[in-house]
Amino acid sequence: MSNRTRQSDINAKERARQALIMRKAGYSLDEIATQLGYADKSGPMYAIKKALAAVTVDDAKALRQLEVARLDELLKVWLPRALDKKRENPRAADICLRVCERRSKLLGLDQEAALPQEQYRVLVRECIPGYLGEPLQSAIEAAGSNSANVL
Repeated sequence: MSNRTRQSDINAKERARQALIMRKAGYSLDEIATQLGYADKSGPMYAIKKALAAVTVDDAKALRQLEVARLDELLKVWLPRALDKKRENPRAADICLRVCERRSKLLGLDQEAALPQEQYRVLVRECIPGYLGEPLQSAIEAAGSNSANVL
């Protein structure tokens, strides 16, 4: 591998790093392409996707926190407009709902509750007298051969 190739790899990685930083700051793909010298917006889009694939868990957590903070700022602006009883604003309400949905997804609030663990029934064929305790022993004797009635 030549020295020139290595330098171009370094330059590409640096541009991708800068593109990711700019995207975090809220720049559009077109703005990033113009400022970093990409031919069009597909260049920074590809570079950002590649950079994000190499992001560590801590970086991903920081990105998630940044996104949540941005969404919170949007809610601060749009929620009073959506709740204004003097002037109905369906657009503001829609924006608030979409921001809340996105925030819930980022924070994992929309995940379905874990399914309850299966309950198992135990069939006791024989038991040392008194081993199960008096209340359970009495219930077993009362149920007789129909053990489904015990528990």
